[in-house]
Amino acid sequence: MGINIAYLPFFDLVHTKKPLNGDMAVLGSQEMHDPNKTLKEFATRHNYSNFTKDFSVCNLFKDRYNISSYVDYDINDSADVKIDMGKPVPKNLYNSCDIILNAGTAEHIFNISCVFENMHNMLRAGGIFLNIVPYTWHIHGFYNLDPILFYSLDTVNKYRRIAEGFYLPKVKNTFSSKYKLNGLQIVRVGENYTKEARDIHYELDNLNVRRNILFFYATIKQNDTSFNVPYDIQP
Repeated sequence: MGINIAYLPFFDLVHTKKPLNGDMAVLGSQEMHDPNKTLKEFATRHNYSNFTKDFSVCNLFKDRYNISSYVDYDINDSADVKIDMGKPVPKNLYNSCDIILNAGTAEHIFNISCVFENMHNMLRAGGIFLNIVPYTWHIHGFYNLDPILFYSLDTVNKYRRIAEGFYLPKVKNTFSSKYKLNGLQIVRVGENYTKEARDIHYELDNLNVRRNILFFYATIKQNDTSFNVPYDIQP
């Protein structure tokens, strides 16, 4: 579970569409995964006062997006709140945050339906879901998550998509001349597909698809309503 500097263009894009302000809840004890040298250079370049002192995800979001508060939830003792997200959260956590980040956490919890229901209940109406989940990971957690899950959650709960994308790690030996993309690639902003979408979907449909691809998805919870369990809705 962690955040890389390479993910920031996605958060930045979301921030331009819906500011990442307010109270932030984070699933799992998130850490920065870049080398300290990279983080130091990044903090110095942007003149980040908090992040310069401590290369934490909390300080990154405080400096870059000016969030009001940051609380992480995990079953380990290092979390701000020790809790099992595979069980219903107490009602005092309902409507407690404006942003909720699930970055490599939900797939490690067997009762994953409960995780998404908890996130729905914890997020205030008008709040933002930020999801970074495994798409083609091997021996990692219980699940790889398909975009259909998020499209279906949107439909039955009336969430509004902000953006989606894939993070494609670099490969040493390309399988085809069509494999031209590396790093974070945005495929849709709202309902509009980007120019990279066709090439990305070529890779995802190809039998030689790269390992360790991540799916990025951001939506807005528009209404303060009860959580609805999705069924398989094709886009």
